[in-house]
Amino acid sequence: MYNPVNGAVINEVVSTRNLTMALLGYSALYISPWNIVVESRSFYNLMFWIYTLNLTLALLNAFPAYPLDGGQFLDSLLSKVIVNQSVRSKVMIALSIVFWSLIGLTLYYTLMTGLYRLI
Repeated sequence: MYNPVNGAVINEVVSTRNLTMALLGYSALYISPWNIVVESRSFYNLMFWIYTLNLTLALLNAFPAYPLDGGQFLDSLLSKVIVNQSVRSKVMIALSIVFWSLIGLTLYYTLMTGLYRLI
């Protein structure tokens, strides 16, 4: 067995439990500076959900509708094309209504058809 951390070759028999876990795709988290090995599946699940929530919030914040940051960015882009403030405001309100309606329809469809169970 080759240890990539220090380059040492170790000759030892891997236990059946570890071999089965490796074949199933289960691997431990090895933090090399402190020689810490984390083999907890609940830790992996927690890290996965934290990652997923952070990514979802970042994407939602970039959504081009008011009052999110993406809406502010789209408004600044439209200010180069549409000079009149009242017209630009009406366009942004219409776009925001369309985008938020699409989000609402997606949530409704997901809840009514049971797609949320696939997550």
